[in-house]
Amino acid sequence: GRVLVDAGEELDYEDMLDLVHDQMRALNPDLVTRTIKKVKPPNVVRLGTTRSCWLNFAEIAETLKRDQTQMK
Repeated sequence: GRVLVDAGEELDYEDMLDLVHDQMRALNPDLVTRTIKKVKPPNVVRLGTTRSCWLNFAEIAETLKRDQTQMK
């Protein structure tokens, strides 16, 4: 389908995608920039016979700039 914008101009799907991407870049530059993050591998140890523990969970959450509660 086609969408009409303010000036009466019709946009096809590709044009709408370009419009959305342009708005995302303008309003949220951090969202569209790509950065490579070096994340250490998880340090997991065994607790007893059936349980395990992720020792560096907080460090990885901090590296990814996430609250620990978001990563559960």
